Amino acid sequence: MTATLERICFYLGILALVAILACAAFGADPAPPGQPAKEITAEELLKKVDGLLNESEEQGEHKDRVEKLLEESGKRFEAGRLIPDNDADEGEVRFIRLEYDGKGWDDGMGATKADVNFLKEFGKLSGPLVKVAGKSESHPISHLRLYPKGQAPPFVYMTGKEKIGVSEEDLKILREHLQGGGLLFADCGSPQWDKSFRAFAKTLFPENALRVVPNDDPIFRIPFTFRDGAPPLWHHGGKKAMGVKLKGRWCVFYFPGDLNDAWKTGHSGIDPELAQSAYHLGMNIVYYSFTHYLRETRKYRK
Repeated sequence: MTATLERICFYLGILALVAILACAAFGADPAPPGQPAKEITAEELLKKVDGLLNESEEQGEHKDRVEKLLEESGKRFEAGRLIPDNDADEGEVRFIRLEYDGKGWDDGMGATKADVNFLKEFGKLSGPLVKVAGKSESHPISHLRLYPKGQAPPFVYMTGKEKIGVSEEDLKILREHLQGGGLLFADCGSPQWDKSFRAFAKTLFPENALRVVPNDDPIFRIPFTFRDGAPPLWHHGGKKAMGVKLKGRWCVFYFPGDLNDAWKTGHSGIDPELAQSAYHLGMNIVYYSFTHYLRETRKYRK
């Protein structure tokens, strides 16, 4: 896809994202020059985005028609100006890590600012369309049950260096969150953590084994294209991204190559272009999580 279309696809995902999190009114329809954009409700905007997603799915393999649909819709959204709700904090794009009993779950949250750097890059691409959190966050797995249905984080992030210690109750809570539309974004920090996470994933979904994410999967295509799949970083646990699928949707995305290290200040010494690809893959995963969370939880917003 062209760079312009990549941005349009990303903006559409952000519009869906904001509508879910903010539950506010936004201006999305084009207005004549010199006049304010027409305001619409969150429900109206969600219907617009839902329609795009459904039509895109039906078009399936007809890439040129899908691209035209997205381009036309993107122009419509870009023509208007966003009018955010006064409660800005509710509309922030957040990056939430899961805390657990084990070393390294918070790697990158300190001076190296991996999460903050990713959020900043996310904000640069999305521009004025959305407010992005300026700090990293974390909470225990048990906190996932505190979110109202349809308003939970579309993705939660998990990394580490050694063993993953999680209670049976927390496993149940996380499993229910993922079955309800969420995505676990797992990022390997060491060979030891790779072994631990694979065992953890098997316990989390005994009947749904980790499988290789194909290079032509949508998660590698929108908004940024990775023709050869996951970028070549450190790969503590193999060179292929893996995941767990439920009803045709990735509910676990496991990257064995340590995106977290590439996001850190200084990028852990790798080439800046490769570091940029690490940011882009993260954005693809976030985009995927929000668009699919929208589909899975739409019944709670009717």
